[in-house]
Amino acid sequence: LGELDATDAGVLLTTLAGIPVPGEVLDRLVTSTGGNPLALVELANALPADQLSGRDPLPAHLPLTQGVERAFLDRVGRLPSGAQSFLLVAAADDSGRVAIVRQAALALGASPEAIDAAEDSGLVRVIDGAVTLRHPLVRSAVYGAATSSQRRAAHRALADALVGTGDVDRRAWHRAAAVEEPDESVVTDLDHVAERAAQRGGLEAASAAWERAAELTVAAGPR
Repeated sequence: LGELDATDAGVLLTTLAGIPVPGEVLDRLVTSTGGNPLALVELANALPADQLSGRDPLPAHLPLTQGVERAFLDRVGRLPSGAQSFLLVAAADDSGRVAIVRQAALALGASPEAIDAAEDSGLVRVIDGAVTLRHPLVRSAVYGAATSSQRRAAHRALADALVGTGDVDRRAWHRAAAVEEPDESVVTDLDHVAERAAQRGGLEAASAAWERAAELTVAAGPR
């Protein structure tokens, strides 16, 4: 089946969920799934009503049930381990810069040949210095199937690859995703991210950074 546009996706989701799905939620779901009908059907069953109605925020990574996930993971599983590492780094990345993704993947042990194999698979495209996953659901499937330690390693490699690029906010978030235990240096970076966001009027982004900083600090007062 071809992808659904926002109008048809809205009819489908509202019918399945039994509640109106607001535009901002619908836009996120259509963008994240590429309008894939099976994914939309499964998300209507997997997401709670409060998230579909917009009362609660949607999760950062949408839950995929087995039907959609298996279709992509079967293809991923046939690739060399280095190619899988490249795909995981691409899924964890939010810069879209192939130089950053390639450097991080090489740091995780991926060979140039393995990176070529990932491109040859059709699951990822590299054009004019930009890297994109073939479909939004590839990102969710690859990231969701990785272990927590694999995801942390990918974020750590991305943070290291961003050193010296001037992209301090993105690097801070990757560092925050790479740690489990309290880390005051990460807390300091996130505090600066929040302050810059607040100065720009990005109060939601500032709140998210401060919330994560609170999770990673041991000092009760600042928390």
